[in-house]
Amino acid sequence: MRPVRPTLICPCIPHDHHSVVHHQKSRWRRASRPSTAANPTPLDSTGLCLLSLDGGGVRGLLSLYILTGLMARLNHQRQSDGLARVKPYDVFDLIGGTSTGG
Repeated sequence: MRPVRPTLICPCIPHDHHSVVHHQKSRWRRASRPSTAANPTPLDSTGLCLLSLDGGGVRGLLSLYILTGLMARLNHQRQSDGLARVKPYDVFDLIGGTSTGG
């Protein structure tokens, strides 16, 4: 059985963690502004952002540690920009998984 890793799926970003953090920081900063028909936010125009947490036991726990670290980095950046903290359900359009992640 091959190991299951947590997956962050966002169609408009590369899959290395530095790019994910940079993309999410800019996405959250812009998303805090109201959307208008003339000026849509990236959330309105870039598609869905999905979080899949799969696996149980140690793998499930590791997924949660990774998510905690990602949220801590993003919220630290938001705080330095004068924005309120967010939780995963504020960012991802769909969160799901199996076992611990489900």
